[in-house]
Amino acid sequence: MMREDQAILAKRYARAFINVFGDRISYDDCVTLQRVSATLRSHHGWLPFFQAPDMTDERREQMVIMLQEQLRMPAICERLINLLIDHSRMALLPDVCDAIARIFFDDHHVAVFAITSFPELTAEQVEYVRTFLADQLDRRIMYSYQVNKRLIAGIRAQSSTVLWEYSLLKKLRDAHKCMHK
Repeated sequence: MMREDQAILAKRYARAFINVFGDRISYDDCVTLQRVSATLRSHHGWLPFFQAPDMTDERREQMVIMLQEQLRMPAICERLINLLIDHSRMALLPDVCDAIARIFFDDHHVAVFAITSFPELTAEQVEYVRTFLADQLDRRIMYSYQVNKRLIAGIRAQSSTVLWEYSLLKKLRDAHKCMHK
């Protein structure tokens, strides 16, 4: 199956999951699902355990519980995992988890940003950046904040679809591009 086909199929599973369980999932669950997605993508060794041809129902149940406990997944995800196993599509789990979070955030008009700056901003300044982004996007902004010395001086805010940057590093990149044209 091609990667694009997987993405489309993962979105369909995610939309169906939200249609059925959307009232039982929260923002925190979706943040957890994004973390789970990243973890599963970086550790490919988990998948073959779910593809064993001689797996009993009892063993499968134990493995699902173990996966949920290890990754601290929301309990509601057990039904999703079992469905993916039944459909022989467990490899889609990272994509489905990520798609659930994206659809949930989009449905609830939430944009999740990683805000970085150098030097460190005060809480009041970070709140000003959050307010600026909320006004520009007409969405509720959730964010994580970090100091990034590579910016040299300035601020960067990035979501899955938006990048806003005002930093010395960006000005240097732009100057570099102009010089090489």
